[in-house]
Amino acid sequence: MKNMKSMLLCLWAFTLFSAIGLVHCQFHSTTEIPLRQTQKKTSLHFFLHHSFKGSKPSSVIVAGANSSTGNNSLLSPFGTVHVIDEPLTEGSEPTSKFDGSSIVVASMFPVAADFAELAAVGGREKFRMASGFVELKRTCATEKTPIKPSLHSPPFCSELHKEMAKLALALLLISMAMAMPWAQPQDLKWAKRLDSGGQPTTNLQFYFHDTLSGKTPTAVRVAQASQTDKSPTLFGALLMADDPLTEGPDRSSKLVGRAQGLYGSASQEGFGLIMALSYGFCDGIYNGSSISVLGLNQALNPVRELPVVGGTGVFRMARGFAEARTHWFDPATGDAIVAYNVTVFHN
Repeated sequence: MKNMKSMLLCLWAFTLFSAIGLVHCQFHSTTEIPLRQTQKKTSLHFFLHHSFKGSKPSSVIVAGANSSTGNNSLLSPFGTVHVIDEPLTEGSEPTSKFDGSSIVVASMFPVAADFAELAAVGGREKFRMASGFVELKRTCATEKTPIKPSLHSPPFCSELHKEMAKLALALLLISMAMAMPWAQPQDLKWAKRLDSGGQPTTNLQFYFHDTLSGKTPTAVRVAQASQTDKSPTLFGALLMADDPLTEGPDRSSKLVGRAQGLYGSASQEGFGLIMALSYGFCDGIYNGSSISVLGLNQALNPVRELPVVGGTGVFRMARGFAEARTHWFDPATGDAIVAYNVTVFHN
């Protein structure tokens, strides 16, 4: 009996802290999101058919960094650029019908994951000015398309402990009810909630480390025009980036996320970079959330402003702006550290 009481006490403590964790991570929920009265909500359910092989593949590699050339051990080597034309169907069979307007998705896609969330940042026709999110779930894969294994917990109890399981469930529900009123997201040094009096608003301040030099660069050139090397602005150069985001300017400071995507030189005069990056975060309640940035970065200006066009997780349906300031730059290598100050309005 004494052991039973000890076990129940442990269960109470476990379920209490589990409830707090659930409240802190409630952005993973797929429940309804309240919308402003002027907005309309549309739910779309369809299948995307992705094919690398066969006589008519739907995805083809058009460019890649030197380091990724010939590397077939990875599903998508760093620096690889694909062009796709993939059917969207009503059912899981490739012959199912598809029709409709379009949405624009700009987000990081973890290829090997069973489940992913992407940011919908725009659309046309019926989805003009669209803002939302896309949830992807893999339904099948070939042998050459590895799937990240799912982790499953062992059974919670045996036949002898069914009553304890029922009691634990009751304790969990009670603990969640107790935790919800006061378990609010806590500010971090680099991320703070702002009192906007209405829509949730978050300010993010971090440092972006873009390294082109060395044995392990975080940004690699994947394509360029024939005249790029003759251009003083490297017009036409396209780079793939996987840049760390840190709390402070020092590379060894706390990692808070990564900026992943493409940027390229889009200006023949001056130095303008067109950027399409997903800033994914890994710290605190923002772990697993991201913002999507799409715009022109006039890199030589003291302060540049870039639009935030979408997001996932905490930042679902985000809109906002990012101010970038160069903290350090090495003209010999192109390496840079950039300070970001981002204001995000989200649900």
